[in-house]
Amino acid sequence: MTNQLFPQLNAAVITLLSISTLIAYPVIADTSDSEYTFLVTQDWRSCDHIGKKYQEVYAFETPSFYVNICRKGKSYFYLGEAKSTNVGSIFIPAQLLKEGKMYRADNGNVSYYVAINETEPEATPENKGTLTIERNGNQVLTENSVTQHCLFVESPASLNVRNKPNEQASQIGTIPARSQVTLANLDPQGNPQIKQGLNGSLWVEISNPYQGFILYGNEEKSSLDTCQ
Repeated sequence: MTNQLFPQLNAAVITLLSISTLIAYPVIADTSDSEYTFLVTQDWRSCDHIGKKYQEVYAFETPSFYVNICRKGKSYFYLGEAKSTNVGSIFIPAQLLKEGKMYRADNGNVSYYVAINETEPEATPENKGTLTIERNGNQVLTENSVTQHCLFVESPASLNVRNKPNEQASQIGTIPARSQVTLANLDPQGNPQIKQGLNGSLWVEISNPYQGFILYGNEEKSSLDTCQ
């Protein structure tokens, strides 16, 4: 979206328009005001959480949202989750407005616009993007992606997510190679807080696509690389 179409709002106005009003309340909203048809799920933050046939086109994180554009065949979908609620994720059809650049998903009187600022090869979807939300045609929020928190799995072929920084801890999920992860609990300089494991292993905490710990690598080599 251009600034002409979406002029910047005063930060105070955006703050007053609670994200939970847009995401959490639609489930019980009066249908005379809205036609909410989205599917509420439990913490879907990656397209492969939906099914193996859904391909991740773009994925990024903003200060308030996890954002994914998924593809199945010739159809596109918006997968998003607000960080300020515990409702879960929403998964709705999306329209491709501009090839590789912009997508729109409508949920009643709420519209989500996902604009991609830079394109990258499909193997490593770029996480530089902008999410804009409109209600009744009026912009209520726009946020840019938070790129410095994004890494992708470089090696080995996959990484197991554990509930503690320990290879013997319970496994939460698996992240395939070339998949993006979002780090959690960064220090004020934006660096990960690395935890020491057994046999010299190093671990970092992630918040997306799962919440848990993954093997960062060892003192000689990291398993992760930056998305940038």
